[in-house]
Amino acid sequence: MSIQEFLFPHEEIQASFDSNELIQYAKTNYQVFFTNQRLILYARTGLILKRDNVISLAYQDIIRLDYQEKGIIKRGYCLVATPLMKYKFEGNPSIIRELMKCLQKYIPTRVAETVKERETIIKEKETVLIQCDYCKGLMPQSSIFCPNCGAKRKG
Repeated sequence: MSIQEFLFPHEEIQASFDSNELIQYAKTNYQVFFTNQRLILYARTGLILKRDNVISLAYQDIIRLDYQEKGIIKRGYCLVATPLMKYKFEGNPSIIRELMKCLQKYIPTRVAETVKERETIIKEKETVLIQCDYCKGLMPQSSIFCPNCGAKRKG
């Protein structure tokens, strides 16, 4: 399978990192793709039985970005927060900085002028969760693929 099979109708890849510039999440190395609708991390794992791992984050769901460098051998960390979950991506600091720059281009910015408006923005981003038919993990109702196991949603 390729990344093209995981794209929505009318979704196009706008940018991607080279195949040797990988981001690590949950001890798996992913290729990074920016589409006109979301950030997609794609990995093909397994030695004999190949399996596709896909992480998909809609730009409008991202509410916070943080960057950090740690360690003697510097590692970059990017924390991407959504209303439901926090994702900690790590890798070479230059690659993580590039990830941050690209995300900042695609994420819609809305300035909340009051506390009440800020709360309204957060409530707009709340998502209804349903259970995956395959792994029984929770996933957003609007998802086509389960973020836990990558299985396509039934019905």
